[in-house]
Amino acid sequence: MTLVLVGSAAFAVDLGVQRAARRDMQAIADVVALDLSRQLDGRTRSALASVMDAQLAKSLARNAGSVGTTPRLTWDLGRLENNVFTPVTGSGVPTAVKVVARTDVGFAFGGVLGRSSGGAARTAISQASMGACYSVGSYAARINLGDGYILGPLLSALGTTIPITVLDAQGLAGIDVKLIDLVGTNLVAGGFDQLLSSSVTVGRFYLALAQVIGAQGGNAAQVALLNSLATVGAKDVVVRVADIVGLDTTGAAGLDAVVNLFDLVTATAFVANGTNAVSVPNLDVNVAGLSSLTTRLTVAQRPTLVCGRPNVVVGRSSQVDLDISGNLANVNLGVGVISAPISIKLRLTPSAAALSQVTCMSATKKLDFLVTNGLLSLDIVVGSTTNLNALSVKVTGINVINGYVRFYTSPKGGDTKAGSITVTDENYAGTGPFSTGDGSLGIPNLTPDSNLAVLPNVPLIGFLVNTLLGGIVNGVVTPLVSVVLNPILTALDYGVLSPLLKALGINIAGAEVYARPKADCGIPKLVG
Repeated sequence: MTLVLVGSAAFAVDLGVQRAARRDMQAIADVVALDLSRQLDGRTRSALASVMDAQLAKSLARNAGSVGTTPRLTWDLGRLENNVFTPVTGSGVPTAVKVVARTDVGFAFGGVLGRSSGGAARTAISQASMGACYSVGSYAARINLGDGYILGPLLSALGTTIPITVLDAQGLAGIDVKLIDLVGTNLVAGGFDQLLSSSVTVGRFYLALAQVIGAQGGNAAQVALLNSLATVGAKDVVVRVADIVGLDTTGAAGLDAVVNLFDLVTATAFVANGTNAVSVPNLDVNVAGLSSLTTRLTVAQRPTLVCGRPNVVVGRSSQVDLDISGNLANVNLGVGVISAPISIKLRLTPSAAALSQVTCMSATKKLDFLVTNGLLSLDIVVGSTTNLNALSVKVTGINVINGYVRFYTSPKGGDTKAGSITVTDENYAGTGPFSTGDGSLGIPNLTPDSNLAVLPNVPLIGFLVNTLLGGIVNGVVTPLVSVVLNPILTALDYGVLSPLLKALGINIAGAEVYARPKADCGIPKLVG
């Protein structure tokens, strides 16, 4: 009985040591695999061989102190196909690394068990996923054109009376901020993930931005401006950081993400505004006969920056709704003189840019996108669909026609185009956008829908007059297009929408996709 108890105790002790060794080998294999996968940046297996050996030695040295003999580690490079690791040859480009960690432990009761030692081996596979940061449309990219007047009206709508000049806007646009730097402020407690999931007041967010750029030095005017913005207007309005910047669930791709300061300030003001109804100064449509003009602009703001992995993140441009109403006063259509209210509703739905692939090479990175253009719709009503007497067409001073005329578009599905951006500089200096759309209004064909009628109380003198009035009804629609609508649409395009959308960084019925620092080629992820 004594021998049985001693043997059982010896077996339990040595088995426990061996299990501890296996646990340690799994931990070492996991950590080393994660470290090695950070080196997978598009180089071939042959080019990475010496790098892997050196990095393995460094990683193992940082994780010493395991049970058993000095760990023996081996690595292999390959790809994951259907969750199966497949090695690559010398010219192949790997996206995953497999690490095997082995050790031996001596048995304290080897004489009792008949074995002096036992082995422990564990395997880990880490995959290097690719990621990148980009934006669809950018205020900062447009600011040098002198069209950055959107921030002032936004702040005014928030109750902020600080004037923002073009020089102020250009000063903000000349500064970039790393998101990770905001973690070092008093904005939130915790790290990067806590920052992205947090909700903060506008005032605290602006103060944190001032702290970050103040640490960069040489930005006294911008620091003073941000400190002022943090104390007035919507300073107590709570915004979500995720509404300003968008990252996928890994978060890793955005650790070094760089956001332009003007983009951040403007996007924060949009989010704080809630309804996003903005009264833009000088929003005029100068067309003869059009008066009593009122406008309402609503912008459904999207995050200014998105970061993440291919086929996971999608960036979208902003949605723009523009409502204009006014009156046509005694406009000569040739067949008669028209007076009527006019309403114009323009809708620009967002373009969507999906990151489809990141290709990593030794000195460059190529970002591939699939961009679906947004849709432009337009609805114009001359007269009123509920009050037919609001429109009148007069001949020799006599009102002979009432009703309404409606022109509208029926937009089709947005076109999808593939494009890429190649970046060679660490700061992406001089890297141009991938653009779709031609930047002009490009109104689709307008479909007329008229409801015009000869007034029953107009005295008709015989068949000739009746025929004449019928011709007037049929002849109102075409002159409306040439005399009224075409000048209005031209004025909208060149006098209103083009400068407005440039300020917003929106390409009409298209998109401009900007690569932002940085693209990452070695985001590690344990997969086995």
